[in-house]
Amino acid sequence: MSEIDPITLSVLAGRMEQIADEMDATLFRAAFNPIIAEAHDASHGLYHAVSGDTLVQGKSGLPIFVGVMSFAVKAVIEKAAKDGDLEDGDIYIFNDAHIGGTHLSDMRLVRPYYRDGKLFCYLASVGHWHDVGGAVPGNYNPAATDVFQEAFNLPPVKLARAGKLNQDIIDILLRNTRLPQSAMGDLNGQLGALDLGVKRMDELLEEYGSDTISAALERLWATAPRRSCAQNSPSCQMAAGKRRITLIMTGSVMSRSRSKSLLKSREIRCALISLAPPRSALAP
Repeated sequence: MSEIDPITLSVLAGRMEQIADEMDATLFRAAFNPIIAEAHDASHGLYHAVSGDTLVQGKSGLPIFVGVMSFAVKAVIEKAAKDGDLEDGDIYIFNDAHIGGTHLSDMRLVRPYYRDGKLFCYLASVGHWHDVGGAVPGNYNPAATDVFQEAFNLPPVKLARAGKLNQDIIDILLRNTRLPQSAMGDLNGQLGALDLGVKRMDELLEEYGSDTISAALERLWATAPRRSCAQNSPSCQMAAGKRRITLIMTGSVMSRSRSKSLLKSREIRCALISLAPPRSALAP
């Protein structure tokens, strides 16, 4: 990885954040349903070409997607590696809540970004669709006893192959919603956001070159824990000063609560288990 000076790094970080923010704005303005357009239940970002880790993410979407979208991209990376047919112009779509999961209403689109014939990074879009089937409109079903009663389940599949949309996948999606016009509008909005992301990345790499942008992304990724801690709590700043992140406690914590609906009340039990990290992870 080539060296990059702090000023250039800061400029490029701002440029790439602006790309993700502009992708957010594109979907918010194009989406048909108010959950995306007004509540901003969506997110966009750039992700590592090999690991799928988050590199840059838009600031206007919901914070929950900052953590989970990297797992969605990793699922696509594993799928593409298994199939062995990833190419420029492919777009994967899925809503499987067990893969980078939130819930089935959140439809994810993941697109590889190529530069000079080589995979450079991934672009991804997620948005909350109004309805994706299931037992009740809107998919909020307190009486559901399994995920299949909540909504239609779609694993990672290719919505587009080498730039050509697969109409069969679109037909399946629109057949499994009570609001096909809304779903099609949201889908077009997400596709538009990804197209814009590709265009802006082309412009950025044309201006600075692939090596410089790669160096900036790697540097931002490597310093993310320290920069994040420096901007937050005093205890986290202390950990950043020591260049390590440690767990505060080991052991487990149990909690229970009740979920109430018009039909019945259920007890929910949760266990949080904290394990001591290996010594190598605590080294400066």
